[in-house]
Amino acid sequence: MTDLPFRIGQAVDVHAFAAPDSPRPLMVACLEWPGERPLEGHSDADVAAHALCDAMLLATGLGELGTVFGVDRPEWAGASGRALLEEVRRMAAEAGWVLGNATVQVVGNRPRMAARLPEACSVMSEIAGGTVTVSATTSDHLGFTGRGEGVAALASVLMVRAEYGNYTLAGAVSAVNIIVMAVCAPILARRVDRYGQLRVMGPAWVISVLSMSALVAAVFMHAPEWLLFIPAALAGATWGAPGALVRSRWTTILNKPGQLTTAYALESAVDEFVYIVGPVLSTVLGTALHPATGLAISILSLAVGGALFLSRRSSEPATIPYDPHAPRESVIRKPVVLVMAATYIGMGMTFGAMEVSMVSFTEELGAPALGGILLALFSIGSLTAALFYGARTWRRPTWQLFAIGVIAMAIGMSLFPIAFNIWTMAAVILVTGLTCAPTMTNVNVIIQQSVSPAKLTEGLTWMSTSINLGTSLGTAIAGPAIDSIGARGGLFTMAGAGWAMVVLMLIGLPALRRGTAAAPKPTLPLD
Repeated sequence: MTDLPFRIGQAVDVHAFAAPDSPRPLMVACLEWPGERPLEGHSDADVAAHALCDAMLLATGLGELGTVFGVDRPEWAGASGRALLEEVRRMAAEAGWVLGNATVQVVGNRPRMAARLPEACSVMSEIAGGTVTVSATTSDHLGFTGRGEGVAALASVLMVRAEYGNYTLAGAVSAVNIIVMAVCAPILARRVDRYGQLRVMGPAWVISVLSMSALVAAVFMHAPEWLLFIPAALAGATWGAPGALVRSRWTTILNKPGQLTTAYALESAVDEFVYIVGPVLSTVLGTALHPATGLAISILSLAVGGALFLSRRSSEPATIPYDPHAPRESVIRKPVVLVMAATYIGMGMTFGAMEVSMVSFTEELGAPALGGILLALFSIGSLTAALFYGARTWRRPTWQLFAIGVIAMAIGMSLFPIAFNIWTMAAVILVTGLTCAPTMTNVNVIIQQSVSPAKLTEGLTWMSTSINLGTSLGTAIAGPAIDSIGARGGLFTMAGAGWAMVVLMLIGLPALRRGTAAAPKPTLPLD
């Protein structure tokens, strides 16, 4: 029998109320309930924590609550539900399992938990290392819980196989990959502009494919943790910016007014579709087959798609003959590119803050599963706008359309902190998403208008690097803000980043107007 990469566990825990004069506090769902009659037990009698621990132990085959923490284990006498849950999480991680999600239902007349359910969800999720949804109900005066003799809890869990059982390691490996990619992508882009896409990215993508394959192999072989960073760094160093390569080709094959805008908008729509489908597909395949399935699909896509893309020589931009007397400074020093990069950092910050804020927001409302749906709505709005924007010919200068889009996005981000339920948040995030793709389309058009063909790939790559940097900054800032004041901290971070984007745009607006007005209008051949 094949061992599946996920397991389901269910458990029930029951505790009777202690004597009215018992000095111990009532603990349920890792929270203290002052003024309530406590429960009797070997430990703190936290029925919710105990049921969750038991379900996790049963799912992973590590025993059950009575054998691991039973009355024959004096070291656990009086232990808190938090301590037991932390120990079970540690045991599961050592065995290669992490909590995917769990539901815990408390059954009893007391305590009245409705007002503190979001707090219970947050606390238990943090301790267990996965999403825990806590609910409470009564038994309609039936049975021992209905008679007020005690409290029961039922737990169901999904445990997921993790090769290393360590999210910190996964985050560190991913961070190394992204940082190296951000540093090396502009360097590769300058080489592409000088020597051509095939000559530079052909060998680079071969190394990237081999490096990512080595990473997957290392995970399967459970190699030492330090070894994972080497292929991750190599893959990042040779990945480049595929989007910039595609956009530079549009300028080669399109030359009629409005065609570039349409092409960039269509590309944005495709990107948003991938953002919607990709996480769902990776999650389904990762749980049904193996956690590395998503990475394996990326490897195959790069190997096959990259080869097909580079083989299309007719659309590859021509290289500019090397001029030893030409200045070698990076295109990022060009005022227009610098303005766009700074604005893109602000935009990326809104995206990064949004990712963690939506998760926190839905968790506070007791519906953590809806976080992904809200993020998908943003992409749906952006996709819809991309199709509409690309289908029209716009008479305003591109820099004006860009400025309008940036301001509209900031206004949309300002509405997030005042959305207090799922429905209003869904409306806000969908409408704000409408501003995304058109603004990004205009960024690409402006770069194409203002950067020399000899440095176009580098200019477009700096945009990818900037938005990735901003996304990382937004996540880093929003996280502590959420920890301090809750989901509103992340939502205010989004609003602040949105208006920071506006300020950066306005500061650079004169340079942007001059740069685009003076831009040459090259005659490009049709494919």
